[in-house]
Amino acid sequence: MRVYRLHPQSLLIQPLSFIVPRRSDQFHPDLYPPTRGPTPAASLAEWQAGLDVVPVQLQLRPGEFCVGMTSAALSTALHIRQAGQSVIVRIGFRRNFLRLRDLQRSISGQLTTTSKPVQLKGRSGSPKLITSDLNNEKKFRFLSQITRPDYRAVEEREDCEEITKLIEVTQKVQEGRRSSR
Repeated sequence: MRVYRLHPQSLLIQPLSFIVPRRSDQFHPDLYPPTRGPTPAASLAEWQAGLDVVPVQLQLRPGEFCVGMTSAALSTALHIRQAGQSVIVRIGFRRNFLRLRDLQRSISGQLTTTSKPVQLKGRSGSPKLITSDLNNEKKFRFLSQITRPDYRAVEEREDCEEITKLIEVTQKVQEGRRSSR
């Protein structure tokens, strides 16, 4: 495909060149850079205390986890790890520290990698899934179960009381909606 830019004042036709990514199963990191995740990096108390942290970022490549570390900070952490010092590495913004042992764990792959949002608890840096992800796991477990329909009459079932209560509640809700109109 060829694209041209027309310059009407100078009667010039300029060819434009660009690269179109082809359809493939490969991940295109230039099209999908790390993006800011929905999980806050600091709690309200930490933020009110003046803690300034790098936002939690999502790596859009499946199976990877990113906390917004720059390559310079990562190389500094690798350099300090090779020297064998136990220090705190300063990354990015004011008072934003990440412990070296957590860096070593993340570099060596001991941390669980996920493309889901994570919440960093305290200053330990150990990622923990937020509640919505845990709820998603429960939903997927429920949906993966086999549905066993029960065609018996409501009076014959073991959970008859629960079903009648549920029917009464839904009727009350529907009546409340009708009366509010």
